[in-house]
Amino acid sequence: MGMDVYGREPEKEIGEYFRSNIWWWRPLWNYTAEIDRFYAEQKNANQLISEELFESGHCNDGEGLETDEDCRELVQRLKWSIDEGLLAEYQKEIDESIKVAKENNAKVEKEFEALKKKVAKVTGKDNLVPKDYPEDLHDEWNALYSKRDSRDSYPFSQEHVEEWIRFLKYCGGFEIN
Repeated sequence: MGMDVYGREPEKEIGEYFRSNIWWWRPLWNYTAEIDRFYAEQKNANQLISEELFESGHCNDGEGLETDEDCRELVQRLKWSIDEGLLAEYQKEIDESIKVAKENNAKVEKEFEALKKKVAKVTGKDNLVPKDYPEDLHDEWNALYSKRDSRDSYPFSQEHVEEWIRFLKYCGGFEIN
């Protein structure tokens, strides 16, 4: 699944279409909205991304910024965040959260492997899918699964932000589909 973002009135080819898979889109959209909110607070400016648009931005429902003016203002805010070091700071936070998640998930994976062996011993069957585990072991699998940290699945990079900025500069407004 991905987010297909279309320019409303693109000035250049780069403003026609921006694609991001869901794993990359969520951190990008979260960052975009956080910077918009922070900039508005710091500069006593209007927020471009409402709470409703922020929520909608995580769906493929056609919402987005309506005008070229708003998109160009968002470009300035994102560039400001780079110049102020906010993007680098955010990148460090994301990288650290991914590192912590991977360490956690490696431990959880070992527990899954131990459970898989336990299931094979109890049932006499290898490679059962969790839905076919005996109820008590399925419950154990669910408990283990809830320990997983999904933050390791959501990468973020300055290059992706810069690609987003290039799109925003020439899209003439956008809709997320």
